[in-house]
Amino acid sequence: MKLPRPSLIPEWRHCLRFDSVRAALLLALLSAVQADVLPLVAPVFPPHVWPWVSGGVALAIAVLRLRKQQLPDVNSKEPD
Repeated sequence: MKLPRPSLIPEWRHCLRFDSVRAALLLALLSAVQADVLPLVAPVFPPHVWPWVSGGVALAIAVLRLRKQQLPDVNSKEPD
């Protein structure tokens, strides 16, 4: 069974401007540095709170995906 090829958004190269993509990258970063950072932030975020922090970021991704996000106008010559 051949799966259909997924289609990308028209301006996929500008995806870092989307809040949901930024939140997903934050979640990936939190997961990557968890072992190193957790002992440093233990006074602020005890180990039993860390899953709630990462779960909250994951929930934020879902909520941000529902929010309308404007595609950047690639034809404009204004600097970022």
